[in-house]
Amino acid sequence: MKYKTAKEGGTIIPKVAAWATKHNVGFPYEMKKINLTAEGHLSILVKYAPRPIFRTYHVHLFMNFEDVLVEYWLYKYEKKLREPLWIQIVGSYAVQPIMRNYSRRKIRRAIHAAMAEKGWAPDGTIAEVQTGQDGTVEKPPAFELTGSILVQIMDTISVLDSDPAKCLELGREIVRCVEAKQSMNAGQR
Repeated sequence: MKYKTAKEGGTIIPKVAAWATKHNVGFPYEMKKINLTAEGHLSILVKYAPRPIFRTYHVHLFMNFEDVLVEYWLYKYEKKLREPLWIQIVGSYAVQPIMRNYSRRKIRRAIHAAMAEKGWAPDGTIAEVQTGQDGTVEKPPAFELTGSILVQIMDTISVLDSDPAKCLELGREIVRCVEAKQSMNAGQR
């Protein structure tokens, strides 16, 4: 589904389209699915795009009509442009908010832990200090992680019931896939 501006018969107002073009921010339809190979991947869907992407929720609710909230969200996104990697985790609305939020937090922590193991900060930048378990300094990663990751939790209960090691392995696989996609995109330039 391609988002067109209101002038083109679509839903996105021209102000948002112009801002997105100026700052190289994309729309959710640009994200491509990442196939996970780990056993029992906790019923989640992972998508990646090599550039920052607006949240689907914001596109549908705030960016398709003139409103004060459009200015607010564009301001918030402009501040977020400093981060090279945007991670969005959405949960099922079929469960209580506390369960949805806890499952999202569990997946986010797993991704951040996997990024830290490889030398990245939670925002995708290269972490300051890299030390191994024996106190030696390890080689930092050669590049920052960039783009947008969308993790959609389909079965909240399976995430809540999973052990932290399984979540960490899932986080590692997501980071490996994003790293591979990013290096593949860099090779095409």
